[in-house]
Amino acid sequence: MNAELLQLVVLITYGNEFLTGRRPDAPELFPSHPAFHGVGHLSFRRIGRGLRGGPFLDQEIATDTRTWFRALQASGIKRLRMALVARADEELPEPIAAAFIGGGTWAIQADAGDAAEVWRSLWSVQEGRREPKPAEQRLESWLTRLRRAIWPAQARRESPGPRGDTTWSVSYVGVAHYPCRVPFGSVQEATGELEDALRRARDFARGMTWEAHFSRALELLGGSAAGSESCHELLPASFRTPEVCRLLAGALASWVFGGMGSWNDLSFEDETRQKAYDAVTRHLYQAVLGAMGAVANATAA
Repeated sequence: MNAELLQLVVLITYGNEFLTGRRPDAPELFPSHPAFHGVGHLSFRRIGRGLRGGPFLDQEIATDTRTWFRALQASGIKRLRMALVARADEELPEPIAAAFIGGGTWAIQADAGDAAEVWRSLWSVQEGRREPKPAEQRLESWLTRLRRAIWPAQARRESPGPRGDTTWSVSYVGVAHYPCRVPFGSVQEATGELEDALRRARDFARGMTWEAHFSRALELLGGSAAGSESCHELLPASFRTPEVCRLLAGALASWVFGGMGSWNDLSFEDETRQKAYDAVTRHLYQAVLGAMGAVANATAA
């Protein structure tokens, strides 16, 4: 699973547990939660005039999740949702672009009822084991473009996976009134969409090694006991319903959008088969993204 997307969903679900009153205090997820493994530095900063106007802000407000969740609450934020923003770079098909850092369009919408802000992340490699450079230096070029109202296209580095020896510096930037959309349906709807997409992918992959992969994802989506482990490891206890856990397990197993050797790396000389593969891939990508959005946003009620 794409580590950027997974971390975003984890922040939304744990944030909602606190913001909606299901837990008395804000949780600290960094660095112990699995979604933050491999992250050596974390920061949250706000840019702009805020939810309700005022002076222009450009400041770091937190370097841990507990402080950030509390800052959101103090700003009047009631709930968090997974949202999508417009792509800054449309040269690559979205399933391929998602294999690179910043290639996805997902974001966190922090909803205050009468206003909202959008939070996106920037992942960069923290070289060696030294302390990261100050946030002002590390983010300068990105923030400059953002101040000009252009959401940046990030470097073409392959997106981090759940494992590896690389240490990452992750910075979230929040901007009020930034355009986004929340197109995700219910958990039930997303489950049906993902099942349909997986069946199509499995049928296309008959005779290939990917057939077993998609069959396994269907088993997890259908309620295989093995899928409960990821749910208990990733989501807060108050949101671990059987339906949500099945959908999360199926979505995690369905993420095949990586670099070399992944599903994205396939190509076919036969034009008809290539078109069929492209259609299956687009459908599967949207279904997986919809599943992650449904899991995240089910916690915002």
